[in-house]
Amino acid sequence: MDVRELVAGTVGGCAGVFAGHPFDVVKTRLQSGTGAGIGASARDCFRKLFVKEGVKGFYRGILPPIVSNAPVSACVFASYGWALRMIHGNEKQHEASLKEVTLAGFAAGVATSVIVSPTELIKVRLQTDGQARGLKSSPSPSQLTPSPSTRSSGLGIVRETYHCAEQIVNEGGVRNLFRGYYQTLLRESLSYACYFGSYEATLRSYTPKGEQPTTMGILLAGSVSGLVVWGPVYPIDVVKTRIQACQKSTPDSTWKCMQRILAKEGVNGFFRGFATTMVRAVPVNAITFLVFEQVQKSLPE
Repeated sequence: MDVRELVAGTVGGCAGVFAGHPFDVVKTRLQSGTGAGIGASARDCFRKLFVKEGVKGFYRGILPPIVSNAPVSACVFASYGWALRMIHGNEKQHEASLKEVTLAGFAAGVATSVIVSPTELIKVRLQTDGQARGLKSSPSPSQLTPSPSTRSSGLGIVRETYHCAEQIVNEGGVRNLFRGYYQTLLRESLSYACYFGSYEATLRSYTPKGEQPTTMGILLAGSVSGLVVWGPVYPIDVVKTRIQACQKSTPDSTWKCMQRILAKEGVNGFFRGFATTMVRAVPVNAITFLVFEQVQKSLPE
């Protein structure tokens, strides 16, 4: 695998996490089915989340995606480059056909699902934890003021993440860390096929033949890919989140979870938090691809 892809993918992915995590927290709360306790709409959810948990609430569960983003982003872009070499003959995506790019993206999604599944489970549990504790009353001034231990380094976040992972293992063993794996596998494979395919298609239509992609072109293509990717997989993501947020020893099956959502919330239940995800997708993916392209270009071959 190309070291440049590993490094550039890691840096680009981490930059995207910082840019989009507040939107991801809101999306998860809405998807989990307990969003009504925080706010039925994304706007209301943002407002109540800030009032009840402060800025810290928007970065709940950020450690798992940051820690996992190094191997995940590295794996995504490195697997994509490897698959492209196997399919096309080299990793130069701008020279491959869109079909080859899409197939390489599908392969990258399959490879990363093993890492993504347990880290997203921990992230979902942490992001919905504030609601699970029943933050119903208005916080006192002392609750709104961080304690010295909370202000200090990220040890509190590390400890919180560790305890969450420990609780998940205690609930059902190490195997329980992969709750929602098959839904994650389906989402990752389909989404990355759309992700890289739409990115390359947009970039080629914007860039004159024979010229190098511009910064504006990369930002535009990254934004479009982020918007396109969620359409076919968002309902799968909602089901995955419900299954992972559930703390029963035996969660509902995919089919039973879908039936429950449809019966209680209708078709709209499969698109909880969709608007928030679309807003988040633009800066996250524009920044991810821009940083990836620039870092990869700056590294020696």
